[in-house]
Amino acid sequence: MTIRIPIISEWQGKGIKDAQKQISAFDKSVKRLGSTFATVFGARQIARFTKNAISAFIEEDKAVNALAINLRNLGLAYDVGPIEDYIAALQRSSAVADDQLRPAFQQLIGATNNLAVSQNLLNLALDISAGTGKSLSSVVQALSRAYLGTNTSLQRLNIGLSKADLATKNFDEIVEQLTSRFQGQASAAAGTYAGQMQILTNAAADAQEILGEKLVKSLEKLTDPQKGIHALADGFEKLAEDVGNVALGLSTIISN
Repeated sequence: MTIRIPIISEWQGKGIKDAQKQISAFDKSVKRLGSTFATVFGARQIARFTKNAISAFIEEDKAVNALAINLRNLGLAYDVGPIEDYIAALQRSSAVADDQLRPAFQQLIGATNNLAVSQNLLNLALDISAGTGKSLSSVVQALSRAYLGTNTSLQRLNIGLSKADLATKNFDEIVEQLTSRFQGQASAAAGTYAGQMQILTNAAADAQEILGEKLVKSLEKLTDPQKGIHALADGFEKLAEDVGNVALGLSTIISN
């Protein structure tokens, strides 16, 4: 954009006054432009955040329902509420997100068909994972297989069990040995700075899911029942693209 400010002119103050008027007008234009961009990009960020919140809630809801169905199939449907409370409390105490805890518990309950045993094994798995750096999923898989009589995965984890231990001890004795060695590791890890930051991260993710749930409930009336809530989430992405195109158009106009 070329700005011509006529200062050199016949004296009488006219040239300077004209220049001042143009500078003042330009200044106002810049301020209006800044306000416009703030509005455009603010709307784009809101659209993106809203879509992410709704998507987060949808994924959480899907995982909760999957666990509920699994429990119902095992004849344990009446325990869904307390299990969700247990997972929420475990997330806060262990600094491990519920999107890892839920599938881990689901795998254990599928192997043991026993709530108390599954909870004890999940607590143990968290301690082993924190104490060794092994992934929670790999530890849970090894414990599930060992409960069903196959110790190969436990041996591959290299968590202090000798071949003699695995050959001569029953599952309860192996659990007792592992508990004695790793007890308290998950709690200690959660108490570190890294653990505390992860707890905050998990809390922020939960807050996003809660917001997503509220948005879904408030926007359900605007959603076509034939397409479902996913169509609404996709609509927010389209909105973000449209807002971005407006911003691009504005920049093109200004550059010319």
